[in-house]
Amino acid sequence: MKTKKWSRQDRLGNILFLVILGGGLLALILNLVLPDKADSDTENRPLAQISDIQARGLWTGETGREVNDWYADQFPLRNSLLHLNYCVQRLEGVSEIDDVYIGSHMLLQQAPAYDAAVSDQNLQAIRDFQAKTGIPVNVQIVPTSIAVNADRLPMNATSADEAAAIADIQSKSQDLGFINSL
Repeated sequence: MKTKKWSRQDRLGNILFLVILGGGLLALILNLVLPDKADSDTENRPLAQISDIQARGLWTGETGREVNDWYADQFPLRNSLLHLNYCVQRLEGVSEIDDVYIGSHMLLQQAPAYDAAVSDQNLQAIRDFQAKTGIPVNVQIVPTSIAVNADRLPMNATSADEAAAIADIQSKSQDLGFINSL
């Protein structure tokens, strides 16, 4: 009986498969052994925690989603891998990652679009506060870092016209004290 001779490509494929499988198993074991982290300083958010597993959650798929989120958040060397991803994207020329512009020597987060209805509600709440307490109130709308550092934005980056939004709020708050910050 003839034995099959493995080609170089087959051997390299098998080695790569074993390395990936071993790395995945090692990550799983480390994830189970290492203590969970509560917060991510890099992303400024709480990390997913595993909760009690219940039969109802297994049936609905909720437990599977919780375990998936937990594993993704508690993955060993997660912050290093996030930093590596950031560096690779920078090398590719990406100028915006998750609504954050990569500017000249600084990161600049995009401001949400101006919503006049929300602004009116907030100004009314300030007026109500002033009427209830009798305390004189001043309003100051502080521009975002994008408005202040517009010269540091990457090429072709767009940002909202915050000066127009602040002027609109100033015109609507004449009965309140307004501090101009532009």
